[in-house]
Amino acid sequence: MVGVVESGSKLPHSKGWLGSHQPVWSHGVEPAAQRRLALCCGMVRIAPVLQTLLALGLLAMVGLNGCGREPDEVALRRAVAEMQAAIESGKVGAFVEHLSADFSGQNGSIDQRQLRALLVGQALRHEHIGVTLGPITVKLFDRRATLGLDVLATGGGWLPESGQSFHIESSWRQRDGDWQCFAAQWTERW
Repeated sequence: MVGVVESGSKLPHSKGWLGSHQPVWSHGVEPAAQRRLALCCGMVRIAPVLQTLLALGLLAMVGLNGCGREPDEVALRRAVAEMQAAIESGKVGAFVEHLSADFSGQNGSIDQRQLRALLVGQALRHEHIGVTLGPITVKLFDRRATLGLDVLATGGGWLPESGQSFHIESSWRQRDGDWQCFAAQWTERW
């Protein structure tokens, strides 16, 4: 264990740390040599700031690597961001990958295939599609979730020629570790 000795700090077993007696191995040894020996043996008191940094680093490593998967809310927000990027880049297939095969939109009036055709039509109609997301509300229920968000979609060339604001409520379920949208309702805002 590598550490830092604070100036004026006591070594293990010295007075003021764990007791009033110095360990047997320290009798007759110069203080600088005691510090080197303690450092080699891993018996150095680490500065409180370094202790905190080490603890935070270990917690971050455990949090990132301990379970091997990201938290559900993070995964859902990432999926929405990927869908946004797919629409903006004209990759409708990448958008549809986040929809379940039994997707149902607008109370069953549109399925996955129909939504794909609608999005392809919009991509062909506009040279550029912009998607601006508002705050996302996530509610988790075991392996299901609902997301609510406002979206501003614009279409056109260099400058937007048209735009529409929507409020979207979507339902998601987790299958094989991936989140897929299986239902959505959207209403025009203006």
